[in-house]
Amino acid sequence: MLAEEVRCEEEDGIDEVRLGAAPVSPRDPVPVGERVAALEAALRRMDHEIRTRRLVVTDPDGSDRIVGEVVDGHAELRLDLPGTAAPARSSVLVFSGPERGELGEGVGIQLWLRGETVLEVAAWRDPDGHWTLHRSRLED
Repeated sequence: MLAEEVRCEEEDGIDEVRLGAAPVSPRDPVPVGERVAALEAALRRMDHEIRTRRLVVTDPDGSDRIVGEVVDGHAELRLDLPGTAAPARSSVLVFSGPERGELGEGVGIQLWLRGETVLEVAAWRDPDGHWTLHRSRLED
């Protein structure tokens, strides 16, 4: 007999929520009724909010299309072109990050083509609280 379960595990330092089938045996220490109640409670919470360290939305072919995560303290939302993957990914990346060295906190957008950043627009705050706009593009 199989029962649906929700379990959280840490994989490569990233907390992930996985939905899947888990075997249930008469020797299972958690009664099936309690497992079902826990699953129903988890599903009700998902109706209001989902918290995770990384979110990946895939297309019908299984390719990553939308990836949201925090990398080295920077929040990133990446929209990938179908059929591209690292290192030759073509994407739009929206990011925000904390203060790093001489750069203050910042926000920005990058356009990647075949793995290269071809355009970036970003704004960084200096120690006095003033914002500096940064624009760069790959020259042909």
